[in-house]
Amino acid sequence: MNSINSKSYIQKFSFFVFYCLIFISLDCLARAGGGGNGGRSGSGGGDGIIGIVYFLIRIIWLLPFPLNILVIVGIVALVYWYGRNQKQSSTFNTLSKINSRYNNDEDTAELVLDIPNFNQTEFYTKVKSAFLQIQDAWQNQDLHGVRRFISDGVYQRFESQFIMMRKLEQSNNVSDINIEDIRIVSVENDGNFYILHVSISASNTDYFESKKYSELNSGGYEEYTEYWTFVKKVNSNSNFNLFGATNCPNCGDSIENKLGEVSKCPSCGTQINNGDYDWILSEITQPEEFASNYAQLKTRKNFYNRLKEKGYSSSEFSPQYIEDKASNAFLQLKIANALGDQKRIARFCSNEFLEKSKNKFNSHYLYNRLFLKDVSLINVYENPSSILAVLSTTCVSQKVSVNNEKLEIINSSPITNLEYIVLSRSKKIAANKYSALAHNCSSCGAPVENSLQLTCNFCGNSLNDNSKDWIVESLLSPYEYTEFKKYNEISVNSNRQENQLEDTNYDVRDYALNNMMVVACADGVIQDEERLFLLATAKQLGYNSNKISELFEQVKSSNLALKMPKEEKKRAKILKLMHKVANADGDFNEKEKAVIAQAEAMS
Repeated sequence: MNSINSKSYIQKFSFFVFYCLIFISLDCLARAGGGGNGGRSGSGGGDGIIGIVYFLIRIIWLLPFPLNILVIVGIVALVYWYGRNQKQSSTFNTLSKINSRYNNDEDTAELVLDIPNFNQTEFYTKVKSAFLQIQDAWQNQDLHGVRRFISDGVYQRFESQFIMMRKLEQSNNVSDINIEDIRIVSVENDGNFYILHVSISASNTDYFESKKYSELNSGGYEEYTEYWTFVKKVNSNSNFNLFGATNCPNCGDSIENKLGEVSKCPSCGTQINNGDYDWILSEITQPEEFASNYAQLKTRKNFYNRLKEKGYSSSEFSPQYIEDKASNAFLQLKIANALGDQKRIARFCSNEFLEKSKNKFNSHYLYNRLFLKDVSLINVYENPSSILAVLSTTCVSQKVSVNNEKLEIINSSPITNLEYIVLSRSKKIAANKYSALAHNCSSCGAPVENSLQLTCNFCGNSLNDNSKDWIVESLLSPYEYTEFKKYNEISVNSNRQENQLEDTNYDVRDYALNNMMVVACADGVIQDEERLFLLATAKQLGYNSNKISELFEQVKSSNLALKMPKEEKKRAKILKLMHKVANADGDFNEKEKAVIAQAEAMS
């Protein structure tokens, strides 16, 4: 073969290889995009890509040998690199990146430059104090000592669990607490609040114990990372230390053990936990939820700006404020449903919602586990009379029931559910000095008992008046929320923008890995064979095994719960992998079977 024919052959081969590579890469891009183009259709985008491909092929064809070969090698490497990064771009692989991005105080200092008079050392001291005080409050089931520096939503998150634990005669003993690392990893500003997200890595011995139902007992040594969110008002000039003081920051009187559902000074009536005086703990988030939120920092900032452009700029419409209200309301709804007691929620729910939901208060059950993993404001709608705030809620729960002193476990494993809570506020907004979510009249502040009566005995005003406070309008499943959007068109976010706020980067492999780990831990111990299988499967699914250590830590601390997607084909793949890990050690036991049956039953 002469050199001319050789060159022609190589050019034709190059053309063929490059042609294949381009269309392989296009296929990868199409699958990675998953149709997330905001609903646009047509041939314009496709024609543009075909034109670019044709142009590149022409360039390769005209390049002299061996330059064309070098270009093809470069393209192959680029496609491989892109594919590898796309494959490893997931919630779980993101976890270690968050913690490694800011390694020391010098790195995190750049995040807080815009916060006036911020002292990082003092702040970390407060975080450590809050963490230790809250561990103590948790195991004693008594929040009086920490009420001054936790938001109403955080208070309700703990109190809801205490109610259930007391019903089941449970205690949770925490000992040998060791805080290994505290680090600011993200800073936000919604116009009303500075928002600091802090990673806390710690270890301790943790035992859940029930005096009556030993089958609920669990625990042991655990290592974990959580993300705690602290907020403070942008216009606050106070240097008061709520984490060390037991006196009112306004009048100086003692508030020690005097604060309950409402965090107000009994002497002067000052609301202490509103961010005016110090940093307030407003959220505790598990790593996989925080990883998704972290990826959406820019998207959320754009959402905050759109809220301001639409005129929602007062503290009443601060996302942090609304999210805390929603957390509080959501958990009170769950407790009321479990106990079959609608009177617990009447004061802060609309008449229409109370009428529609009354049938949900017929069945009685308890929660062995109940905690909110995430609450996020995703849109604000308007109708002629009201403003509607929609929040997505991710809740982990495990139901049990007690009949004739005998315990029945309804959910063999904790499960994760997505629901949407809709809060309404009248366009004729009045001052809300008092909260309908607490046991106070939102008009005069008089105490209100749990009752289906919707008027205040002291002032006669309506308790569930949305001109005075945000009240619950609806609690919707994903399908019901899709229907809701059909009848509510005036909103701050388009469907595409709303989807961006909700996108969790979860795909088949993420659900599969999460659920396989839940199965492996069903009998309380991850066997060596199961661990090796999980690591091998994680690698096969595209995970960097060195980057999913956070997930193993969550398994050991029982913080993972079953998750399932809506699509039937995806569910089938996930269930198949769950069966494989259950059989990895040759012992497909009853507990593992129950967890898989639970996953099969999830809608």
